[in-house]
Amino acid sequence: MHRLEINVFGNTKAVFDGIEINFPYKKAEALFFLIAVKKSINRSQAIEILWAEKEDKTARKDLRNAIYVVNKKVGFPVIYAKDRECLELSSECEIENTYTQLVEAGNIEVYQDKFLQNLYVKDAREFEEWVEEQQESLQRMYLAKLSQKLRECTSEEIYEMENLAEKYLSQNPLDEEVYYQLIKAYAENGMYYKSTQLYKKLERLFNDELGISPGKETVRLYRDISNQWIDESSEEPSEKEWESESEFVRRYQAKELQQLYYLYDTFLDDTPVNILITGMENVGKEYLLKQFLADTKDEKRFVFQTNCLHTEKKFMMQPWSVLIQQIIRCIEKQQIHLPERYRNSMEQ
Repeated sequence: MHRLEINVFGNTKAVFDGIEINFPYKKAEALFFLIAVKKSINRSQAIEILWAEKEDKTARKDLRNAIYVVNKKVGFPVIYAKDRECLELSSECEIENTYTQLVEAGNIEVYQDKFLQNLYVKDAREFEEWVEEQQESLQRMYLAKLSQKLRECTSEEIYEMENLAEKYLSQNPLDEEVYYQLIKAYAENGMYYKSTQLYKKLERLFNDELGISPGKETVRLYRDISNQWIDESSEEPSEKEWESESEFVRRYQAKELQQLYYLYDTFLDDTPVNILITGMENVGKEYLLKQFLADTKDEKRFVFQTNCLHTEKKFMMQPWSVLIQQIIRCIEKQQIHLPERYRNSMEQ
C-alpha cells in the first residue's frame, strides 16, 4: 500500500511515499487537487472547470495529457479512470487529506490558511470561481467549529480559550462575541489587566475600522469588571491568601498594579516615566514588582535590573556597573551593532 499525503490549506502540497510531487504545470496540479477534494469526478465535469474555453475534442486531449504527466511524474498511476469516465485517486494509496480531516473529522488544526491559497491557474475562470466558493465555505466551517469549541470551554481553561480566540480572530478580527467571551473569562480568572487591555484593543479596532463603539453588553461587562477590580483591591487579605504571591498582588494591590500598567503604557508612548515604590516592610513591594514584570513581559523589550545594597555603599556607581554588564550581554546576544567608541566606553 502506497501513502499519499495531501495538504490543501495554505501552501498546497502532495507527497507520495515520502517524496513531494512537483507537478509539471498548473492545470495538471489543479486537476489533481480537484479530484482529491471531490474524490470522484467525471471527465466532462473536469473539462468544464479547467478547459471550458476549448472545444470538446481538444479539451479531452488536454485532460488525458494532464493525467498522463501526473502519473508519469509520480511513477505510479495515482490518478485512474474508473469505468473509463470517472476520475479518482488510486485505491492502492492510503490517503491522508487535510480537506477530509477538516470536513469529515472536524480537525481544526489542519486549517493553516485559505484553501488552495497559492494555486493560480491561467485561463481557468471556472476553477478560480470554484476555489473561491470553497474558500468561503471552508472558512465558515472552520470558524463555526472554533466558535463551538470556545463555547464549550470553561473559565478554568483560559489558555485554551486564548489559543482558540487567537485563531478565530486571525480570520475574523471584528467578531465582538469572541472578544466578549475572552474578556469575561479573563475577569473570572482574576486577570483584570488582560481583560481591560483586551477591551481597549476592541474599542480601538472598532473605532478605526467601523467608526463605532463596542455593543452595550460589552461596555457594561467592561464597567462591571473595572468596578470588581477596584472592589477586590480594598479587601483585607487572609493568612491563606498571603501564600500566593500572584493572587495577593492581583487581589490586594490591584490599584497599585493598575497604576503601574498605566505608567508603563505612558512610557511606551515615548513619555519618560520614573516610578518609586515605597512602603513598610513586608507589605508586598517585591510581590508587586514581580507581578508587574511578569504581566508586561515582551520579547521585543528588554528589562535590566540591579540592586542598591547597603553593604556596597562605599563602591561608587556599583549598581550602574551591573546594569551596563547586562546591557552589553543583551547587545551581543541580539547582535546589535554599536560604533566602536560606544562599545569601548561601556567596557571600561
